Amino acid sequence: MSHYQKSTMLIGVLALNLLFVGACSATTPTSSNPAVSNISKNKQKSRVDGSSANSETLKAIEAISESQLNVPYKTLANKTLAMDIYLPKTDINADTTKGHPLAIWVHGGGWKRGDKADFPTRNPNVAKALLEEGYVLASINYRLSSEAQFPAPLEDSKDAVQFLLDNAKSYGIDPNRMVIMGRSAGGHLATLTATQLTASKQTTSQSMPKAVISFFGLYDLLALEEQKPSRTSTSRKAPESLLLGNVPSAVPELAKMASPINFVTPKTPPTLLMHGVMDKQAPVKQSLDFAVALEKNNVPHKTIIEDKARHSDPIFDSKAYVEQVMAFLKVHNP
Repeated sequence: MSHYQKSTMLIGVLALNLLFVGACSATTPTSSNPAVSNISKNKQKSRVDGSSANSETLKAIEAISESQLNVPYKTLANKTLAMDIYLPKTDINADTTKGHPLAIWVHGGGWKRGDKADFPTRNPNVAKALLEEGYVLASINYRLSSEAQFPAPLEDSKDAVQFLLDNAKSYGIDPNRMVIMGRSAGGHLATLTATQLTASKQTTSQSMPKAVISFFGLYDLLALEEQKPSRTSTSRKAPESLLLGNVPSAVPELAKMASPINFVTPKTPPTLLMHGVMDKQAPVKQSLDFAVALEKNNVPHKTIIEDKARHSDPIFDSKAYVEQVMAFLKVHNP
């Protein structure tokens, strides 16, 4: 076993049953079964120690950062896309001679709603921890499905990455220490951005994210029709259908292009996946299958399964999860 923690697992009913039996800590697996021995599995009660946005945390974020809101990064015919940038006031651990590490945040909302302003309110403890470690934070807006269908939001995410790299010096960013992260649909776009950039032969090493952090994301849109309840999986009003312009099975090639699982290579950045078993919007099997793809390509990764958590559960911004995020970044984006 190398210095990073890999997660290995079997897929199917038997594997899922094995995964969800027994008690393991957030960081130290206890099962001796090789199918589950490298999976971190939380047994905390959902919402215990979870954090929603609160005034104290938001005030703390304001105290340790300087915000530049609504920074335009892309001009379209009918609108301008912007991002919010938070610059750390204090930088205890980072080497300022080479610039600050950068964390790009992609918001969730089923590709049809949400805003860049959601980051400090939906994940305030993650935001605070990143700022305390000297990270520059950039929370981006992208075109929603009511405005444009795929690949528009992916193009926007890639353009946001390029804008930040082009302006790295202006914001005191070290372009070689960039990570991308997001939740739900944002986890999907963050992961798709990273996998496509690193799979491209035209991408320079400087423009590659060094790590991906995804909270309850989606990675295989074609598989959703089997994994979600039948009444929603075949609906043209389902979020993934609105993103693609049709149900995934009706546009399989487009659905494949929109699925990170199809772009995993040995160059895919180290990836941290977090997901709840009770998630009905983004089935946990999405993360389990994606972890298998990472494993097959020898990509450093870690998967944390929370057995009582639902979609967007506040526990994913709790102290235990923030510590997992920061520990992962210290290893893979030092």
